[in-house]
Amino acid sequence: MTVSSDDSSATSTSQCVVSYPDVSSSREAKTIARLKLALELVALGFLTMTVLFIWQITKKRPDAVVQNPVDPSTTQKYLTFKNSPCPIMIERAQPPWVLPNEVKRALYQADAISGAFEGVQGLVGMTANVVYQDSVIWRRNYGLKDKNHPGVSPDQDTAIFVFKLLETGEIDCLDDPLEKYEPRFQVKNSFNQQKITIRQILAHTSGLPREVPCSDAYSYGKTHVCPVNNTYVLEQLSRTELKNPPGRLPHYSNLGYALIARIFAEKFANSDYEGWVERNIFQPLGMGKTGFNLRRMSSNKAVGYDDDGEAPLVDWDWASPAIQAYSTANDLYKLMTFLLGTSSTSILTRELVQQLMKPETKVVQRLKHNFMYPDGSTVFGTGWEIIDAGTYSVVTKSGFVPGYSAGFAFVPEFKLGAVVLVSGREVAWRLVHSIVQTLAKTMDAVLLRQQLQIQLLPNNEQYLGEYRIVSHWMPEVIVNITQNDGLLLFTQLPGSFGFSYLKPITDHVFEVIYRAGLDCMTYGLGQNRERVSFDPPSAGKKSPGLRFGPFIFKRTFPVHNNVLKPRTSGSHLAPSSLL
Repeated sequence: MTVSSDDSSATSTSQCVVSYPDVSSSREAKTIARLKLALELVALGFLTMTVLFIWQITKKRPDAVVQNPVDPSTTQKYLTFKNSPCPIMIERAQPPWVLPNEVKRALYQADAISGAFEGVQGLVGMTANVVYQDSVIWRRNYGLKDKNHPGVSPDQDTAIFVFKLLETGEIDCLDDPLEKYEPRFQVKNSFNQQKITIRQILAHTSGLPREVPCSDAYSYGKTHVCPVNNTYVLEQLSRTELKNPPGRLPHYSNLGYALIARIFAEKFANSDYEGWVERNIFQPLGMGKTGFNLRRMSSNKAVGYDDDGEAPLVDWDWASPAIQAYSTANDLYKLMTFLLGTSSTSILTRELVQQLMKPETKVVQRLKHNFMYPDGSTVFGTGWEIIDAGTYSVVTKSGFVPGYSAGFAFVPEFKLGAVVLVSGREVAWRLVHSIVQTLAKTMDAVLLRQQLQIQLLPNNEQYLGEYRIVSHWMPEVIVNITQNDGLLLFTQLPGSFGFSYLKPITDHVFEVIYRAGLDCMTYGLGQNRERVSFDPPSAGKKSPGLRFGPFIFKRTFPVHNNVLKPRTSGSHLAPSSLL
């Protein structure tokens, strides 16, 4: 049988044709229509949302006030960085026995500071001294001269009293609850079941109220304002609520200090706190003009004044261990040398004295944290407030009663401190803080320079002057070489964070040493420890140039109108106060 070629071709073609659904059929047509409708609805939804979003952010309400999109204060906030000083020194050189000359010159600033305070309205009298090692190196008297002065805080005496009981074994541990030694001591604690410890009372973290419940005599008494006893106070406390959970927050409490002194005196000192302190602290240290009983105070006493005239002296009775003590600047100097460890008399082991001046800590998530004020630098100790100055600490105590104030501050690391007693105004703490900080900053710089072994050179003049960069592509850079106290100072303008020191390495070669107080990033990313090589000067002349890293600088005469100022707020300070 013969098959025609046309039929064969048709069969082959039909086998290669792809079969598509008939769009005209009802089922396929409905499916495609639904898909198209769904896509159109989705697109319409996105379009509607976009239009609404644009309309919402661009519409203007008639009652709306147009704001500047960039607040200048906010801009300044982010452009101005306040960095904490980087504690670059790990070890501390011991202060020399003889006061360094730089610190001697800083005593003139103490003169200026105290002179400024003498002009304060209402200030009637002032006496002040500065202590270094075991001696008084500076005195200032204005209206007072070593007179008995009320208003001296006895907190440190109470703290020493407690630590002495710890040393002799009368009390077992500072972390013992006070209730262990006086079962009648009960107070309402709505926060938890924790008992108040001795340490918490000494560190002002007990949660107790600030003042003693002194009965109505606190308001109506003319000569005696707290004529109560242990039984009365303990009964009042049994009905008293704590301010905070024990050990949580620092809040000063005169009540706590008076309470612990009276309870331990009743148990270990025949109920005679004042007598115990006089026999075991004041007399061994030679503090013959210091005490608690105002009736026994000599007639050579300072007169206090308030806004109404002469301030009356009142007896604080039961609260005396926290409020009432009198002394002289000379007696307080003797107490300070004991605390500094430079006195020939010791009334407490050195280990306990150091513990006495340590910041108190709290444990949070198994880590210890200092009890710190919101300023980020002041912490509580056992009887002290301690200011963290970065490379050293200032241990302070202040006190006041109407008409009188007293300030006591020292730096244990530097064997340096000051005492200020004031009549008429409550400014003693500010004055003593200003004096000690001024001297401590200078001493800090001296000791850091010693540790860095920055030597003095006899012929610095050959390097002094201004040098300009030699470059066809770098902007103008100036290096100024100056000196202070025989030390060469290096300042680069621009690009400097104030002056740096030049440490001699070999002939005409120095190392740049950044001063302390800069932020940590500056020490890592800056030019600290880079070398500066001066061109050798001809006989009797100055160096013609220097090389700093790969850059060449040539000496030039200063062009005062074009000199750039260093970009640092501290550039105007005397170099002797910085490093």
